[in-house]
This record gives sequence, C-alpha cells and structure tokens, in this order.
Amino acid sequence: MSDSKPLEIPRWLMGQNPYVADDSIQYLIHQDEPRFVARWCFGPPAKPPRNPEHLYVEDGEGDAVHVFDFLWIDKAPDTPAFEKMMGDAIDAIDQWLENNMAPPTRYF
Repeated sequence: MSDSKPLEIPRWLMGQNPYVADDSIQYLIHQDEPRFVARWCFGPPAKPPRNPEHLYVEDGEGDAVHVFDFLWIDKAPDTPAFEKMMGDAIDAIDQWLENNMAPPTRYF
C-alpha cells in the first residue's frame, strides 16, 4: 500500500462559460473564507457590472483587470482585507495566464 497525502484544494480557480463562444469574461472562484465567485476581464466589461459599486480595477501595466459581479458565499471582508485579497486574485490571474498561454508559433 502506498503512502498518500491528503488532497489539497486550490484556493483560486479560474474558468470560462462553456456555453458562450469567444466570451472575454472569465470567472474567478476563491475557495478559502471568505468564499466568493466573481467575473473578470481585461479593460471595462462590455456590459455594465450588475453592481458597479462592487468593482475592483487593478492599476497595473497594459489593460487593467476588472473584477466584478461578486457573489459572496461568506460575509464580504472589510476594505483593507478586500484590497489584499484582490491583490492575491490578480497574482492568481497572472499565474493562470502564464500557465495557459498558447504555445509560441514556430517559423521555419
């Protein structure tokens, strides 16, 4: 019998809507408390967010990441904790993009 380690649940998950082709909106899920689901995209979303007061815009290079339409499973954090969590979310998005980039085209 082999030793097995317990299953680790990822804190951040990224996804797409499988029913919409070429959708620029992505989904972000945070599985640690406070748990939530949100949508994100580069630049302002084509359709306005459901609640424009709950919108996070990353002030980085290039097209800003917009995180919006939060669905809180647990109680939403206070502003400083929310800002920290959104910094972590942007890091998770960056890592996801790095791991899921299309392979470079080869020219012969």
